[in-house]
Amino acid sequence: MTTQITANIPARKTYQARTEVFNQDDQGRWTSPEIGSMSQAEVIDVCRKASNWTEIKAAHFPMHGFSS
Repeated sequence: MTTQITANIPARKTYQARTEVFNQDDQGRWTSPEIGSMSQAEVIDVCRKASNWTEIKAAHFPMHGFSS
């Protein structure tokens, strides 16, 4: 089962607002059309900046003991 995450990154002083898309294949590998291959930790780092991080975390990263 493939997974897709859309992260809405708000504008900051150093960058403009943007939408990032991440795809996870059946083997659990993450990719981004902009970046290419990524680790789960890298996807989470980008998604934490998203205005919809709470929804992303609840739907895609419901790890026991995971906080922030």
